[in-house]
Amino acid sequence: MDYSLADVLDHKGRKAHSIRPECSVLDAVTLMNEHAVGSLLVMDDDDLVGIITERDILRRIVAAGRAPRYTKVRTVMSRRPLVVAPDTTVGDAMRLMARHQRRHLPVVQDGSLAGLVSMRDLNSWVTRERQRDVSTLLDYIAGPHAQPSYGDH
Repeated sequence: MDYSLADVLDHKGRKAHSIRPECSVLDAVTLMNEHAVGSLLVMDDDDLVGIITERDILRRIVAAGRAPRYTKVRTVMSRRPLVVAPDTTVGDAMRLMARHQRRHLPVVQDGSLAGLVSMRDLNSWVTRERQRDVSTLLDYIAGPHAQPSYGDH
């Protein structure tokens, strides 16, 4: 069974860290470090206007020799981020992220932010579900209907 992103968000939580576009990139880095996250949603009031990631900072600040203290988030964020609905399946979200080379995906429902999933979140979800499948199969094999083992006779 392929679960939805709503299932993933219900499990991991719907909290998504954000920053305003007029804040400095240094503020963004500080917030990312404080919360141990690799991205921040850029919100203008309740509107999602972008996303800033560690990769954005490396490419557009560090590699470009810009000063994070004086550079605004709006100038380096990725605008119009790829978003999905909560009913998007985990498999579809993973394929979309791979195709568009994204590691973070905002989840939006009826124009409002419902949460954020990362590739790490989705990989963990799939791994957990596969471990559950294996455990169920092992229980079935070793269950009451299993044939007794008589050795190698």
